[in-house]
Amino acid sequence: MPEEKIKKKPEQNKPSKLDLKSKIKPEQLQSLKKKSTELKEKLAKEQLEEKIKMHTKSPVKVLALGLVGIVLVLASITHFRNKADRLSGGIDPRSVPKIAAKGELAQNPANNELPFGLLPAEESHYAKVPESKLIGPGAIQAVANQKASVEKFNLPLEINDKYNMAFRLIPPGKFLMGSPKKDDDPSDVEFQHFNEVKRPVYVGKYEVTVEQWQKVMGNLPHNSTKIKNNPVTGVSLNDCLTFIQMINRSLDKDSGYRYYLISENEWEYSCRAGTEGDYSFGPRIAIDDYAVYRSNTRTHNVEPVGSRLPNAFGLFDMHGNAIEWTRTPFFIYACNENQYAGITMQQAKAANIKIKDSSWDTPLYDGEYPENLITPLDNFNVPTRTIGSNLDLCYHDTNNNDKYDNHEAIWKDHLSEGSLNVFDPGIDKEILMFAKKIPEGAKGAKNGLFYYDKNSNTEWDPNEELWVRNDAARNNHSYYVLRGGAFYFTEAECRSAYRARVERQNAPTYAGLRLVIYLNKFATKK
Repeated sequence: MPEEKIKKKPEQNKPSKLDLKSKIKPEQLQSLKKKSTELKEKLAKEQLEEKIKMHTKSPVKVLALGLVGIVLVLASITHFRNKADRLSGGIDPRSVPKIAAKGELAQNPANNELPFGLLPAEESHYAKVPESKLIGPGAIQAVANQKASVEKFNLPLEINDKYNMAFRLIPPGKFLMGSPKKDDDPSDVEFQHFNEVKRPVYVGKYEVTVEQWQKVMGNLPHNSTKIKNNPVTGVSLNDCLTFIQMINRSLDKDSGYRYYLISENEWEYSCRAGTEGDYSFGPRIAIDDYAVYRSNTRTHNVEPVGSRLPNAFGLFDMHGNAIEWTRTPFFIYACNENQYAGITMQQAKAANIKIKDSSWDTPLYDGEYPENLITPLDNFNVPTRTIGSNLDLCYHDTNNNDKYDNHEAIWKDHLSEGSLNVFDPGIDKEILMFAKKIPEGAKGAKNGLFYYDKNSNTEWDPNEELWVRNDAARNNHSYYVLRGGAFYFTEAECRSAYRARVERQNAPTYAGLRLVIYLNKFATKK
């Protein structure tokens, strides 16, 4: 097929924009520009009118929206004013009296009974506590007790050691530990209870400093600051115990004293210094005078120890700066053997606390009679730190392991009839039964088993709950207590009762320590 030749159409020469512009007369060009401008203005006006039409509300709606806005603003103002009043107690900070470091000069006993190696401070003063309801009379009494202990035990108020660490004599005494419900943001693990420091103890006037740590250890934790008068930080509990061990190894066996890490009850007793409120210095509004915490520092870091005012015992930085390790395992406070020291799973869930099934003491039975074997813990209601009894309770130790295990039968042992610690049918009362009956004459055990003796008659009654003391959970817990308010936390975490917990092997960035010295002559045998 012969190829067809495709004829191309001759290209038409299109006039350029320049050619068109040159053919338009100036007066026509000016007219076109004017029309273009008018069209743009008209279009813009129409678009604006449309937008106004879309967003325009009726006067009633506008008024309603305005009123809602005013209400919201007033509500916000009221909220923040109430919050400010709550935090300050409605108190002018300038009216809050201050505790001063230098009050009455302390007289060192002429022939004091201080062990060799510890020296009385050349000059020491009792704290000066002004008479004020804001601080409370307990702080003044604490100073009086401190002075009485100096005289009674023939010891200096303040001492120094060879590491240039200063310690203040803290008198023995009982105190109310924990947070009242009205406390500033209390935790569910700060239950109030009475506690006691049973012997005089020398408590570190300041937190252990960088310089003191280096003298003993020869180096610094990598998280610690390098400023020598700052508290050493970034230490784990094991680091603290090693530090103390190094000091004690340098002492003679007959030195008459030893260093320890402060315990939790010693810490709170020393911090409160006779007070029972949120803070040992009175209202929260005065906190900047006593505590170093993130928002009141320029460096956003810890500051040299003693940068703020002391408490009534003359101790510094109890409410701020480094958070301090204690040697106390974390429980709902350490309890005596015959006290309940646990919480139910329901209580833990409500308080957002994560515990294992066998944490602390184990709830066993709610005391209902006859027992409810379907939900035996539906009414367990034993207050924390409740003193219990096990005088007339026995359990059938079926596996002979000398401890109570779940599903072992429990009976009330009749103390005036039958054989003690032996099950006598018809005389003893079955309390908690499972699949098998208790054999006649079965030997019972009482180890770790307690009931809530509500009426204090030392006899189990049907409405009294049972629990098992969990020695393993009490003595080998992986969490330990930090006190003193963390530097990077808020003021609420600087409270006297605030507790933080952390695993023993951890080394929180702002964790430091405060030491105590026990004199052997006051040691109590347990």
